[in-house]
Amino acid sequence: MTKYLSILIAITFILSTQSASALILDAGESVNIKDKVEGDAYLAGQTVRIQEKIEGDAIIAGSVVDMDAPITQDAIIAGDKITINQEIGDDIRVAGSTVIIKGNVKGDVVAFAETLIIDKDATISGSVLAFVSKFQLDGIVNGNINIASVASSITGTVLGDANIRTADFNLEGTLAGKTEFVAEQSVTITESATFRNTVNYGYITELNLSPNLAEGVVANFDSKLLKPKTTRQDIMNNMFSGMLVFRIFSAALVILLLAWLAGKFISRATKSLQSSKDFRKAFFYGLALFFIPISIIILLFVSVIGIPVALFVTLIYLSMIFFSQSITSFIIANWLNHKYDLKQGKVQIFLVALGVYILIYLLQFIPIIGIVIGLLLTYIAFGSLIIEYRKK
Repeated sequence: MTKYLSILIAITFILSTQSASALILDAGESVNIKDKVEGDAYLAGQTVRIQEKIEGDAIIAGSVVDMDAPITQDAIIAGDKITINQEIGDDIRVAGSTVIIKGNVKGDVVAFAETLIIDKDATISGSVLAFVSKFQLDGIVNGNINIASVASSITGTVLGDANIRTADFNLEGTLAGKTEFVAEQSVTITESATFRNTVNYGYITELNLSPNLAEGVVANFDSKLLKPKTTRQDIMNNMFSGMLVFRIFSAALVILLLAWLAGKFISRATKSLQSSKDFRKAFFYGLALFFIPISIIILLFVSVIGIPVALFVTLIYLSMIFFSQSITSFIIANWLNHKYDLKQGKVQIFLVALGVYILIYLLQFIPIIGIVIGLLLTYIAFGSLIIEYRKK
């Protein structure tokens, strides 16, 4: 755990020292990039649309994301429906319900999604790693593919090696590299399908792949491949990685919205934390904020008339708890900026806040001490907001 914390601290420091002179940070219900961005972009909204070129990296969170202009470097995108219509200049990491890639990707694709579709006009220069329910490849992948899915369909071409584990496998295209596929329920290999290199496969019965094999290529049937290769530790590691990825995406969205809606207020609040007395005061205010509402909610529920209000207060209270780590991280990032006179811009504070969020998230895996530290930080952070609000 100490090793991971050290790495994350180093990454956060490196990111926070980058220049913010050519960056854009935008959040709102609808975000529409109509002007060319000469640098990195950090965007969050219900709907996000890219209509002009982004000459840098892009981190995007939104329910609907439409990329109608190129991104010259890496892209990290989280959303419900994501459509990539133009070129990505490097790698793309994406998490969503439906992800459609129609533009070329010069680097790798890493996807966590319900559905991942790589269109017939798209070429992936690197490799594809996908954990999805439905995988559909109609285009070209120059590198390797590693797919874990419920259903996989390939009508396009994979020039590298292919490793596919699925329930239903459909192949109409070409697999040029070494192939290993495991299909637990059904396999459909059409006449147009071609294997140009060694094939190892696992299925409930042996298949006749001879018509689909290039000259000199052999296919090896191995029923043992059907047996799960993953251990309990592998499953736990994958769950941890997946949870961390999605939590970081969610935190990024919350932090962006905080910076947009309450950035100045939070910045003023952190200036009040100077002495140990200030920290003690903030701690008790934060403690009261998290515990007094419980008594109010109980009293409201006891009163029949107060039930609708109780439900509303409960919703607000649970939302506060759910987003507390993200809010605390943003407050700490602002406090560090004032405490050490770092003179960071909005984007740098955003990156530091993300790093702090990861650290707080990892703290909870340290028994007792980590949880206590996390609670202390949360109470003090929220207490500082109450102190600032009372000044009004």
